[in-house]
Amino acid sequence: MAERGVKLQQLKEQMNGVEDEVFRKFCREIGVANIRYQLQPGLRIVFRSLFLTNLVHFLKRRICNIYGIYRSVYTAAL
Repeated sequence: MAERGVKLQQLKEQMNGVEDEVFRKFCREIGVANIRYQLQPGLRIVFRSLFLTNLVHFLKRRICNIYGIYRSVYTAAL
């Protein structure tokens, strides 16, 4: 049973590492250490609102960048 707990903990740590890598840039932009950042219960609503607002802005910038690349490649091909 203890071996299973150790294996589960190792898997959680691996998953956290993958999450940290995927969300590293976003977390840096919103000023948190990692995606699992926790605040006091009273501040969770404020943080969640800030998180979602920043996520929308982050994704909007990514879409605009991708569109710009697509547009430049498409117009260069013409």
